[in-house]
Amino acid sequence: MTFKPAASLLAPRVLTTLALTGALLVPTAASADEVEDCCVAVCEQWCEDTCNQFYDICVAAAEGNEHELLICEINLLGCLNACPVDDCTDDCVADPVPDGCAADSDGDGVPDDSDLCEGDDATGDADADGFCGDTDLFPDDSSEWADSDGDGVGDNGDLFPDDPNETGDADGDGVGDNSDPCDGFPNDDVDGDGICDASDVCPTDPADLDDDNDGVCDVEDVCVGADNVDSDGDQICDDLDLCAGNDATGDTDSDGLCDASDNCPEDANSDQADADGDEIGDACEADSDLDGVIDDDDNCPDDANDDQSDLDGDGDGDACDDDDDDDGVPDASDNCPFYDNADQADFDGDGYGDVCDGDDDADGVSDEVDSCPGTPLSAPFDALGCSGAQRVELICGVPDDYTWHRRYRYVACVTREANSGWRSGLLTLRERARLIRQSVHEVWVHYVRRLLRWC
Repeated sequence: MTFKPAASLLAPRVLTTLALTGALLVPTAASADEVEDCCVAVCEQWCEDTCNQFYDICVAAAEGNEHELLICEINLLGCLNACPVDDCTDDCVADPVPDGCAADSDGDGVPDDSDLCEGDDATGDADADGFCGDTDLFPDDSSEWADSDGDGVGDNGDLFPDDPNETGDADGDGVGDNSDPCDGFPNDDVDGDGICDASDVCPTDPADLDDDNDGVCDVEDVCVGADNVDSDGDQICDDLDLCAGNDATGDTDSDGLCDASDNCPEDANSDQADADGDEIGDACEADSDLDGVIDDDDNCPDDANDDQSDLDGDGDGDACDDDDDDDGVPDASDNCPFYDNADQADFDGDGYGDVCDGDDDADGVSDEVDSCPGTPLSAPFDALGCSGAQRVELICGVPDDYTWHRRYRYVACVTREANSGWRSGLLTLRERARLIRQSVHEVWVHYVRRLLRWC
């Protein structure tokens, strides 16, 4: 069939927007803006119907078209032609704006040309301050949008925008209210001593305080720490003046204390030290031996002994005590002058009494570690300081250490150690035999005694 288009159809090509309604693509007139910005929103699917009549309509369902918008050229017959590839863009797939082609780089549905928040998926600026809602820390306050120090107060209203601890300055002195020691009083600490000028007794001197709170700076106060009364004008406050009312003309030793109150009126001693509390100052008490201890307190007033040591506690210092250990033996002949040993026992005869001798048996082993103190002086001994006989007793003990029916073990132990001592030279053959015989004898004695108890 031959179709003769009307004269109107011979006019130049126009663009028609086909909007998907239901299952059909319905043509709608394209706006001048669409003509200028024409692009194809979707290029993947095209109607393939044969153009048999004017404005032949493509059925979306038949073509599998899933898109909401198609913009294609219409030929002179009004039939849909496939749009050239270079007329197609993918920028407008999600663009709800009718003109179709505006770029939306952030995908928020608002074209870049109209997007207040280009590059940001926020869709608006509620407080119209020029900052997108999702980047505006104060989205409902047009005067604030940032908080550099994170203190909850916007930068525009924060006098200290970079200090999270400060926001205001009530007195306008440049110091934040939170750290201003004189909040409410601008520039009021001239000397920087932390005390506001309004309440600083000495506002220009940071080192000068008023310790006694009497309203007079310490540097000017003759009575620091006390009231300001100095009745005699001697620069000593009455509270501290031992001679209140006396101008110190009666101070013979010039130590600042009037003679009537001075415990050493002729010897300067402003500290009035009196160790023994006898009201006579140490400075004027006698010290015959010049050891620094006054005679009244010196346990040896004629013998210098500043340590006042008194071993026996008899009241006489060691320096002047003839019997320091009070054992009845004069120090001059006492073999242990500082240890009580009236018997003067000296086991090894070395001139040192046993109580003060570190090695009583002179075996070369200190008593502190000697396993066998009192080793016979002529007997050989081992590294423990034990003679052969002492070693046997140390190792084997005595018969009483064994149950009665196992005392043969005692004999066996003595025999073994006696033989060992003989071989090592600690025992002679005679001493070895004596120890073994003695062990057998002791066992039999204990055995007989037990039998007698049974009878």
